[in-house]
Amino acid sequence: YENISDLNEELKKRKITIEAFAMIGNNARIGNNARIGAWASIGNSARIGAFARIEAGATIGELATIGADATIGADAMIEVGAKIGECATIGAMATIGARANIGADATIGAGATIGASASIGDSARIEKYNSFFAVNIYDYPCGAWIENRGEIIQLGCFTRTRKEWEDDFWNNEKEFPNDNSDKSNARLRAFNICCNFLDSIKK
Repeated sequence: YENISDLNEELKKRKITIEAFAMIGNNARIGNNARIGAWASIGNSARIGAFARIEAGATIGELATIGADATIGADAMIEVGAKIGECATIGAMATIGARANIGADATIGAGATIGASASIGDSARIEKYNSFFAVNIYDYPCGAWIENRGEIIQLGCFTRTRKEWEDDFWNNEKEFPNDNSDKSNARLRAFNICCNFLDSIKK
């Protein structure tokens, strides 16, 4: 825009609200009727859907996508390349890891952390104390939680039900063969830790 008055006219026309001290990155796209709260930060090339609400102090990373009608709570962190589905709710001070995918109408509770590359299904309800994520157990992030699909375990880029893992754990023979190596045993140990966590929250 050549001047601020042209920008203000466009925002008014599209019913977009950008509150004081919010930062909008280069090539970011904001849908009609969206609201960006005070001190919020929208990264370069991020996409904010129509009617989405980004609350005060929230950070939306570069290349992240926020679906239509989604709500991102105050001081929440949506990291680089993460995708938040339509009508999803991310609680205040929650963290969504890089490249994670949160399904439509899912709810991530206040203060909860979703690890990098995790895939949370539609309508899932994840709270601060009913999910587990770790980054130092084996070569990749791992996590476990319960949602509509059942007990879910993430090992690296693979997110499957617990039963699917139990039926076919050695699904990546090229990188983690069943050879009793330290690397493969660390992956198996990560899986067992995830299972122990799931068992503990069901009690």
